[in-house]
Amino acid sequence: MRTSYEIESLKFNNLDSTVELSVKVREAQFTFSSSILMDMINLNLIINQLQKNNPEIELLDLLIVQSAENFNFYELNLTDLTDKSVDTEILNYQEKIIRQIRA
Repeated sequence: MRTSYEIESLKFNNLDSTVELSVKVREAQFTFSSSILMDMINLNLIINQLQKNNPEIELLDLLIVQSAENFNFYELNLTDLTDKSVDTEILNYQEKIIRQIRA
């Protein structure tokens, strides 16, 4: 069985090249919550997959922008979407292993 993420929110800013994902990870019969940092290059892959899963909603309308003095902070809150799942296969082209510590 493939691992998939149920994405709750995406957070990023214009000064950093990382995106913070708040997710529920589904792997076989296990489900757990986690925060994951990913490269900004993956952001479009994730947004495109979520938009494809939810064609009735324009995802960019859910984007919250907060401006600070020297940067902008962006958050995409996805709690109201019906299908928030993203298969990790779309991210495997970089062949990175995402390591997580579970207690």
